[in-house]
Amino acid sequence: MRKTYSMQPYFQDLKYMIYFYDILIKRSNITKEGLFKDLEIPYMSYTRAVDSDSSAGRNVINKLNNYFNIKELDYSRQSEYEDTLNLLLYRFYYRGDDLSEFEPVLLEYIEENNYLRPLFLLLLLLINLVSMKSPQVIIQEKQELFAELKHYKSNYFTSPFAEIFTIVEVIFSGNGIKEFDKDIPFSDNMRGLLYNVYSSNAYLSKNYDLCLYYTRECKDYLLRDHNYKRLILVNLTYFACLNMIGEYAKCMRESRYQLLYLIESKQQYDLIYSTEIHYYTSCIGAKDYNEIIDTISNKEEINSSEYIFLLIAASHNKKSYIKYLEQYKSEAYRFNDKQNDYINLIINYLSKKNRAIMKEKLFNSQINIGLKDILIKYY
Repeated sequence: MRKTYSMQPYFQDLKYMIYFYDILIKRSNITKEGLFKDLEIPYMSYTRAVDSDSSAGRNVINKLNNYFNIKELDYSRQSEYEDTLNLLLYRFYYRGDDLSEFEPVLLEYIEENNYLRPLFLLLLLLINLVSMKSPQVIIQEKQELFAELKHYKSNYFTSPFAEIFTIVEVIFSGNGIKEFDKDIPFSDNMRGLLYNVYSSNAYLSKNYDLCLYYTRECKDYLLRDHNYKRLILVNLTYFACLNMIGEYAKCMRESRYQLLYLIESKQQYDLIYSTEIHYYTSCIGAKDYNEIIDTISNKEEINSSEYIFLLIAASHNKKSYIKYLEQYKSEAYRFNDKQNDYINLIINYLSKKNRAIMKEKLFNSQINIGLKDILIKYY
């Protein structure tokens, strides 16, 4: 199969070796002039190597390799490196399992200590960020590596590594808004991933209009690439934004279709559950209480989140509310303390007693933010 991602520039052009050594020299304790004098390197040969491959340029690289103890690049390894790069990015993009499988291979490449080392460090950081560990923990642990890789951003990283670094940079920015980097000519092959990470960043920074723009752009690329697995997850962010800006009817319609697909194709429960949360929230926002009651009350077993939505929907009819409140009380033993605390928080909030205290508790809870927004605004 034809490879999507290439490393050809790093094997074809000396300029990336020059960019690599520019960074090493800047980070060393010696001036470029002093170093070139010690190694008998003509400055013109160094600068010309950016524009053309020549024996003089190769001689400069050999001297710098020896000085910095960097191994010479083995040109016969290009195809192997590209195979690894493509397999890793395909699995990452299409959300395949066990990215950690690539870690030993990347560590081997890093140990080779040639001038491509920053590329493999970047790939290793990427798979660490999507590991089972908390992203916040990884970000704390890898701050030093991230700071090191930042030096290579301007000239050394070319596609797809420029895009990968941007993804990592956006993740490291946390909930601080990260502006789309217009200075990098992003490849279309990487835009699905880029818009995905930018949408997550916009959502975390509560810029919901911007998040909607990014998710729409992202969805176009995911559909083009038949990346349905990632599309389902991006839709969760999209649904959340629709609810936050009050587009309840639109969210109802679109989340319902995803929910039907997930249920009928017997997808993972956590995807069904997450989609249901957005669907029920949109129903509350659109005041379609009967849809919630009809859907949830007919289930064989009602979970704690469903009881929250059921009680909110039923609260508009006293008789119905008492019925489902008594039903919940008879089944409360099925839930853990945290789940019961959240349900009782909603019950107390709906009672409209101690409203200021209840509103503060609701605001500080981990209940879905779209639902909290509706309750605080309209209940």
